[in-house]
Amino acid sequence: MSLSIDRLLLQLTASLAEQQKLQLRIQRPVRDTLVKLARKHLEHGGRGIRNILDAALINPLAERLFELELKPGATVHLYQLLEHSGQSKQRFTLELTVNDAPA
Repeated sequence: MSLSIDRLLLQLTASLAEQQKLQLRIQRPVRDTLVKLARKHLEHGGRGIRNILDAALINPLAERLFELELKPGATVHLYQLLEHSGQSKQRFTLELTVNDAPA
């Protein structure tokens, strides 16, 4: 299963590089959290893995990238993925830093 997560993360990284000209660096704790979350949703097989990746990473990342209005060539470092209780407005949030594109 961790190979499936790794493959999906590589696809996401390649897609952002190609379509948005952004470099994405995903730190180990983010990947490890995704694997733990995916293990909780194995009853749906590969679809469960993809669903959790969408909910926990892709959707929150898309929102943050939209808010940040990054220039092509910037590098986004994802260093933590947080899951919140049912009381929170958002179930997942990402902690990240951005290095602007070289001048």
